[in-house]
Amino acid sequence: MDYKNFSCAGLFIFDHECKKVLLGKDKNGFLSPQKGGYEVLKDDALFKCAIRETFEESGISVHELQFSEKEYIEYSASGKPNILYWVAKLKHPKNEFKFDPSELESVDWHTFDNVAGLKPQRLAILKAMVGDLPSIVWVDDVSQKRFLRCNPENTKNKPKNKYNKESRALVKLLRHDLDSQKFRMMKLVM
Repeated sequence: MDYKNFSCAGLFIFDHECKKVLLGKDKNGFLSPQKGGYEVLKDDALFKCAIRETFEESGISVHELQFSEKEYIEYSASGKPNILYWVAKLKHPKNEFKFDPSELESVDWHTFDNVAGLKPQRLAILKAMVGDLPSIVWVDDVSQKRFLRCNPENTKNKPKNKYNKESRALVKLLRHDLDSQKFRMMKLVM
């Protein structure tokens, strides 16, 4: 699989009995698994991105989970691979979750028949996962290479925008230093 095509990664997390799925609800009432965008400075693999986003959106750490190697793909409207998901389950019961209230309204367990707020494609992925549950082999040790092989290629070696330094300086000036001497001098040059 060509992992460099993915911009996001996430986990569908099941409870320790695999009877419910953990979903976050946004301000518009839409449900979603724990997922987020790959960040070059924070993530060196898509799987690590999924772990980081899970912790940020629920407070669940990697040590509380078991994982399946199986991968599920969500495609964008144009048909390109967009989000890569893995299946995880909690090792022990948990009902309290930490999340940013400015991003999510709630994070709760949902039965498989009570997920009407999921987008159709994510609902289809969840149904496929539920169908696969009986055959899943759960793995505790995520340090194994098979999970970490999902590095988007060349992200650290991408050519930098030749205007990156200037762009960052301008943003800093505009956001934080409007009255500074540098800004006045820039106005004169422009």
